[in-house]
Amino acid sequence: LGETVQGNISRRGDQDWFKVTLEGGNEWVTPLINLSSALSYLNNENVAQPSVYLSQVYASNNADRESIFFVRNDSSSAGTLTITLVDDEKLGVYESTVDPKSTLRLTMDEIEEDLNAPISPSSEFRALSAEITSEFSGYVQHRVYFEESRTLTNGSISCSGTVESGLFEQYNSNYFMGLHTINLPEFPSYLTFVNTGGEASKPNFTVEDMVSGEKLGSYTTVNAIEPKGSMRISLGSLSNSIDKLAGQKYMNVSATYDGITQHWVYSSSSKVFGDMSSSCQL
Repeated sequence: LGETVQGNISRRGDQDWFKVTLEGGNEWVTPLINLSSALSYLNNENVAQPSVYLSQVYASNNADRESIFFVRNDSSSAGTLTITLVDDEKLGVYESTVDPKSTLRLTMDEIEEDLNAPISPSSEFRALSAEITSEFSGYVQHRVYFEESRTLTNGSISCSGTVESGLFEQYNSNYFMGLHTINLPEFPSYLTFVNTGGEASKPNFTVEDMVSGEKLGSYTTVNAIEPKGSMRISLGSLSNSIDKLAGQKYMNVSATYDGITQHWVYSSSSKVFGDMSSSCQL
């Protein structure tokens, strides 16, 4: 470029960044990552992935609210999921094997039942922290159900990683876990698509069995979305047309679209939409 280059490392929050400044004043900034961890992740190797830390995890002794986890193994081999619960001190560790391309739905009752140090029932309000690690690459989502209002919220909006790994704040933008089938009529799921491009286009998405990961069908919308326009699709009626989803409450969806895709859950009692799009990357 014919210009003198100056570089320096800076920190923003928990992330290290490398900034390059040219003599003319132009500059660019790039995050520093651990190359070994990044290559292992790309190769879907069964190695320990960066930890995910989630807060406001509610123990089962909270009668008015419930924490629910969805965990997907996106790799090609089975691996161990580890959830460590903390409340001022370490309360216990839950471990489970997750099959490849499979998604687990875990309630706090199930997690606490298998803890190596079970949580004693208490009338006290208990909001815990959870450290989640896995031997596989994949996703985790934390949802909270509030009994009084009968609403669902997404507790996976902010994900924290470890400093050593260099992989931080990653969100899955086109793969959605635990979408509700017609068998959860009080909480219907919707996909919304926003066309951010300059031409009309039709979204495409694939429905999968949540537990096995089996692809059950691919769908393209009949109508195209105009530039800057949007479309909302009800997934209840769609799931009703898929024989292999009969009796099941959940499914997964992989969307292909050059725009913004979101998963919304509507709480019929409270008439509130909850955004279930974000998940933390393991």
